[in-house]
Amino acid sequence: MEKGWKIIAILTVSGILGTGCVSARAYKNLENQYHNEISGLKEHRTDLERALKEYKILSANVEKVKADNARLAAENRRLTATMSQMEDSLKKDLGDMIRGVEGGKLTPTGVEFQGEVLFSSGSASLKEKAKEILTNLAGIIKNHPDYIIRIDGHTDTDPINKSKGAWKTGENIELGSHRAINVWMHLKSQSVDPAKMFISSFGEYWPKDTNVDNNTPENKRENRRVEVMFLKTGSLGSEEESKSDAGEEKEDLEKGKILK
Repeated sequence: MEKGWKIIAILTVSGILGTGCVSARAYKNLENQYHNEISGLKEHRTDLERALKEYKILSANVEKVKADNARLAAENRRLTATMSQMEDSLKKDLGDMIRGVEGGKLTPTGVEFQGEVLFSSGSASLKEKAKEILTNLAGIIKNHPDYIIRIDGHTDTDPINKSKGAWKTGENIELGSHRAINVWMHLKSQSVDPAKMFISSFGEYWPKDTNVDNNTPENKRENRRVEVMFLKTGSLGSEEESKSDAGEEKEDLEKGKILK
């Protein structure tokens, strides 16, 4: 009987010790799991702090961009208003100047003079009345320095006859170019900055209306003309705006919409 109790006691102690060993392993596993989770949480916290820092930087940049956009929008409104005022003022001055000049008219790009207003037939020499008109025009150009001036010479389709020997080529485009040059020369003589003026000649190759018969006396008279165009320089804006304006001016010039 005593021997049986001893066996039971041994088995009981063994069971307790065995249970204790299992609990120690579980505790160690839980402890390792805890440390791993703490380490993961620390890394996650570091990631969150880095993301928060980046978010704050990004938010600051967004606010800066918003402020810059608001400033640029305000500047654009100011420049648009200024250019609009300049255009209104220029058109008024040109309208006042051209009023009463027979054969002269205001155009979307500036002013236009029929050839007979400035020159005799086949000639590139300015009439005395033409010099007076162009002197008045020079005053307007100097009062609006934010434009450059393009002077175009146009002719009708009739070949040069009486003065053909005065020209190297005898072509209308040469006559148109000399007429534009002499307008340029007179404006320069009136202290218009020559660096702000350029010339071109189209001869008979750019009639005012390609949908009509340009061989009638009336339409020939319309095509014999000198156009003085006022082109925006973009000088009131930044260098980038000026470069952009240059491309827009080229497009506007082709559409005939330099002045609104």
